[in-house]
Amino acid sequence: PDGDGAPPDVQSYREADASPSPVTDEMLAEAAQWGALTAACVPESGDHAARRLRQLALSPGVAIAIVPGELPADFKRSQAAPNVLLAQPVDPKDRASLAPWAQLAWVKADNLQAFADVTRTLEIPVVAVRPLGEPLPIAEARAACDTLQRDLAPLGQFAGYVV
Repeated sequence: PDGDGAPPDVQSYREADASPSPVTDEMLAEAAQWGALTAACVPESGDHAARRLRQLALSPGVAIAIVPGELPADFKRSQAAPNVLLAQPVDPKDRASLAPWAQLAWVKADNLQAFADVTRTLEIPVVAVRPLGEPLPIAEARAACDTLQRDLAPLGQFAGYVV
């Protein structure tokens, strides 16, 4: 929510080079209208996740799908979501191996040493993610994102920074 308690519209996010989170189907429709790009979470697993990815691929506003669950063994990105980058969440404390479909590692950056240790081992682009305690107005979230990028600068450059 923004200062007056109402959530900002998608055009406000686009103008700030930001993306809303979480993303609703209504926001995806609005993002497509304004040419805004979003990262959408796919909370489902298995065949349900593959079905959701096919739905998200129809929206021109979806650039990244974050898939924390499993996808079917016969999953083919080229058939389900050829125009969407698939990100797998990585918790540096867990060190789970990446799935073969993962094109981006969506890595928690709340502990800089753990983040550095795990990102050194990854061979795909890394998006650094620092969860916020609560939703912030766009300008404050943008400043928090800039802080994240500054904090990680000694470790290198990453594919993206998300708060």
